[in-house]
Amino acid sequence: MAKNLKDILGLGEPKTLNGATGVQAKAFKKTFQATLEEINKSINFIAAHAASQQHNELASKRDNAISAYQTVVKKIDPQNPGASEAAIDRVSASVSRLRGGAAALQEDAAKHHAAWIENEEKLDDVAEQVAEMVEWGYSGSEKLDAVVTAIREQAKLRKYNEALETLNKFLKKFQPIHDDFVIQRDAKIDYEQLRDDNKDLLERFAVANHELLSDWRAEIQSNLDSVEMSVEVMHFYTALTTLEPE
Repeated sequence: MAKNLKDILGLGEPKTLNGATGVQAKAFKKTFQATLEEINKSINFIAAHAASQQHNELASKRDNAISAYQTVVKKIDPQNPGASEAAIDRVSASVSRLRGGAAALQEDAAKHHAAWIENEEKLDDVAEQVAEMVEWGYSGSEKLDAVVTAIREQAKLRKYNEALETLNKFLKKFQPIHDDFVIQRDAKIDYEQLRDDNKDLLERFAVANHELLSDWRAEIQSNLDSVEMSVEVMHFYTALTTLEPE
């Protein structure tokens, strides 16, 4: 059997209100029921747009309010309406406050959800950039990928405010890192082209034994060793600038 939205979101059905007899009890039930419907609308919205803890706590408070209503409505005496007025007023005030709190939570949930939807594309963009860095082998890119995964998990749990805060902090730190990656990525292409263009020259130099080379052989070999070290740590910009002629 297919599950409905409330089952998927983990929302149980709210308790039903007991029947009410007498003018006072019926008026109390009508007012309470109208307030309860507004609370339930907020709960359902929050369930779909905020973390589960929020709608669970709100649903629990709603059920407590219903229990308080049922306790009072059972004791209403049509022959002595004054005896229940204080209890009715107390429950009515309490459920009204709950309605106000639920409406405020719904407003916050809507705001955070809308803000996330507006910025979600930024995460998709940065995730694509991080994936390229990981594939390329850029140092530390696996840690960046872990942060992207964590942000997605926050959003999956509908913790949109936390997800957006984490994303914004990440983007500020990520930009200079990605800028360096672009430099290294582009330098790698230029370095490999320059290396290949001078391959024959470097091979001849390695076996040459001319006396004119003796004075600066050590200097050239030192530069080549430095280039090799830079390549090993994927720092192609340094390798390129070391290898390029002045």
